Amino acid sequence: MLSEGVTENATIPASLAGYTGFLLRRVFVYATQVIQELMPAGTHLRDVTILNALANGVPRSQQELASALGINRTIMVKLIDRLEGAGYVERRRNPQDRRSYLLSVTPAGHRARQELTPLVLEGQRRVTAPLAPADIARLSTLLERLFPEFTWPMPEAPNWRCVALVACGYQQLRSRTDEALADTGLQVRHLGVLIVLADLEPCTQQRLAAELGLTEPVMVQLIDYLERGGLVDRRRHPEDRRRYALTLTASGRDRLQRARAVIDEIQAWIRHTLGEQELKELHHLLLQLLPETTAPVRR
Repeated sequence: MLSEGVTENATIPASLAGYTGFLLRRVFVYATQVIQELMPAGTHLRDVTILNALANGVPRSQQELASALGINRTIMVKLIDRLEGAGYVERRRNPQDRRSYLLSVTPAGHRARQELTPLVLEGQRRVTAPLAPADIARLSTLLERLFPEFTWPMPEAPNWRCVALVACGYQQLRSRTDEALADTGLQVRHLGVLIVLADLEPCTQQRLAAELGLTEPVMVQLIDYLERGGLVDRRRHPEDRRRYALTLTASGRDRLQRARAVIDEIQAWIRHTLGEQELKELHHLLLQLLPETTAPVRR
C-alpha cells in the first residue's frame, strides 16, 4: 500500500490529469513508497532529506529549512524533535534571534546519513528506471524552471536531484495552492474529491475511493469533513442499504466553482512559466514514472 492513504492500483481520473500538482503528488507518493520499502524500520526518507540539507555544516533555522524543503512548519518541528531524540540533529537557540533555533548535524547524524544514502539512491534509481538519462535530466530542468527556489545541496546523482525536485515541487505547489484556497475553506486534499464526485454523482464512497486511488478510511475522513461543511450529501444507497450514495449540495457546487477558479489560475501560471508544449512534456515525463495502472482513465 502506498503512503498518504493511496492504494497501489490507483488510477488517475481524466478530470484531474491536467493538473500538474496532482501528477506531482502521485509521483511523490509513489517514489516515497518505493524508497521507504528499502529503509530500515524506524527510519524515514525525510530523515535523509533533512540530514542532507544540513550536511554542509552551515547551521540553518527550522523556519528556513521548512520553507526550502516545502515542509509544513508544524510537521518540521515534529521531524526535528524525532531526529534530535535519535541524536542525529542538535538544536540550539539562534543567538541572533532567540525565538528561533539553529540546526546542525551531529557525528551520529553524519553516520546515519552515510548508511541511509545508498538505500535512498537505490530507491531513486528504481523510481526513475522508466526514463532514459536524457529524460531524467530534462524532467529536472523543467522542474527547476518551475521551482527555482530549490537550491539546497544534495548528492550529485541525477536520479537524486530528479526525485528531490519532484518532492520539493509537490510540497511547494501544495502549500501555494492551500494558501490560495484559504478563502474557500478547502484544501488540496478536499478539492480532488469534489472534482471527481462532480463527474460521477451519485456514486458510492467505495467507487469514489477507487477512482481517486484512496483507501476507504481516508475517504471516510474526507467525506465526513465535507459533509459537516454542508458540501456533500451522504444518504443510504436506494439499491444497497449497506452503502452510501454521495452527491454535491448546492453549496458544494458553488464552493467547487470558486475553488476551480483558484487552481485553474495556478495551472495557468505553470503553463505561462513553461509554455504549452513544455507543460505537455512535463506531464508526459511524470506519467512515465508511474506504474501503468495509474494512467489517466478516460470516459
